[in-house]
Amino acid sequence: MYQGPMHDVTLGLVLPPIDEPSRIYAAARVAEDHGFHSVWATDATLPGYPWLDGLSVIGGVIAVTKRVEVGTSIFVAARRNPVLLAHSLASLDFLSGGRFIFGVGVAERDLRPQEFAIVGVPMERRGRVTDEYLELIPRFWKESSVTHQGEFFQCEQITVEPKPVRPGGIPIWVGGRVDESLRRAAKLGSAWMPTLITPDDYGEGWHRLTDYASAAGRDPGSIRGAVYLFASIGPSYEAARGTLAPSIEAIFHAPFDAFESFCLVGTPAQWLEQIGRFTENGARHVNVLLYTNDLLSDVQQIGDEVVRHLS
Repeated sequence: MYQGPMHDVTLGLVLPPIDEPSRIYAAARVAEDHGFHSVWATDATLPGYPWLDGLSVIGGVIAVTKRVEVGTSIFVAARRNPVLLAHSLASLDFLSGGRFIFGVGVAERDLRPQEFAIVGVPMERRGRVTDEYLELIPRFWKESSVTHQGEFFQCEQITVEPKPVRPGGIPIWVGGRVDESLRRAAKLGSAWMPTLITPDDYGEGWHRLTDYASAAGRDPGSIRGAVYLFASIGPSYEAARGTLAPSIEAIFHAPFDAFESFCLVGTPAQWLEQIGRFTENGARHVNVLLYTNDLLSDVQQIGDEVVRHLS
């Protein structure tokens, strides 16, 4: 049973991929007013059902909030031109007053192969493309003129303005569970944020990441441990499970039992117990994609009954 506050742990709200604009903006404001660390949007173009462009959603959230950080969770950089992407992200950071976080990954689970086909990037090269872009994009944020001759992209004397607000550039939070992702986060990331992972596997991955960071000459303490979880809150575990399970089964075409340990499910006290298992294994931030029948009420409840115990 949860016994007390978990200090220095933060919670982020991942917005639904599609909803009424008024409800999306209201959810962001409620999250800000109830102590959430951040509000996030997810990247997809061809999921097979309506899905708002994540960067456009972030732009709207920036306009209706003042303090809460905003970010992409998770954005697939290999599907974009790196110069145009660097400009878009720097613009979002500028407009937000330095509140933007770039959550980036490679879409390890092959749910949408067309997402890469439409931009001419073979699925098997997406990791290498991502690595090249993650080394290149921060250069556009820091250097006055960038020349690059890489395997997947070349440019000469490119200047991107405005620069990000934060002197160190935009924080990069790297997603993914596999070893390649761990090495990417250890070398290039401000944080590591996998999904579909158990607390024990998270701890094992975090241990490997700290070793990789040390080998790369980085202080492991400079990298934040984060995790992205599917979630549902309710008056009982059974009620919350009844909301979450059908959606997860529809997305992954598999029984919910196989995903239960990857999720936050139940009452606020049960959420805190489950979050505690991840924090014991190195996580200091939790992003939640909330499955709910009442988004605004649930966000407020999470703020009042979960977030206040975390930080």
